[in-house]
Amino acid sequence: MKEVSSQALAAVYRGEIRDWAMLGGVPHKIRLIHREKGDSCRRRLEADLPELFPAEGGPPAMTTVTTQATLRAVREYPGALAYGPYPEVLGREYRVLELDGVAPDEPRYPLRNRLYFVWSADVPLSPQAQAFLAFIRSERGQEIIRARGANPVEGENLP
Repeated sequence: MKEVSSQALAAVYRGEIRDWAMLGGVPHKIRLIHREKGDSCRRRLEADLPELFPAEGGPPAMTTVTTQATLRAVREYPGALAYGPYPEVLGREYRVLELDGVAPDEPRYPLRNRLYFVWSADVPLSPQAQAFLAFIRSERGQEIIRARGANPVEGENLP
């Protein structure tokens, strides 16, 4: 399988779809793996796709408390479906599904997090901090950001 729609994904999390064959995949029971309540990945999904977390019911799911435990569970349980940070699976034996036809490395992927560099406006940036910001805006810095599965912010004002 290469992709899933957000509607089909919600049906999986409601327990209406319980086998990969119902999504066009190889026949196998889907085993859901959740992160613990309060986890940043789970909070992101709860905010963007609340239908993945039904108030009542839903299929049984395993809960993990670290990214490493989640990835281990995906390896150990055939048919597992989990969520986590994209850079952690790059270049490894995991498949990341496109969502609604959008690949996870595309800026318009619906579940991307934006991360910002923040500092106090009352404190001038040190020369080292200024050099770091210049580096991340450089061509080499942008290459590194892309290589880690992120999309650098373009066109926004950075000091």
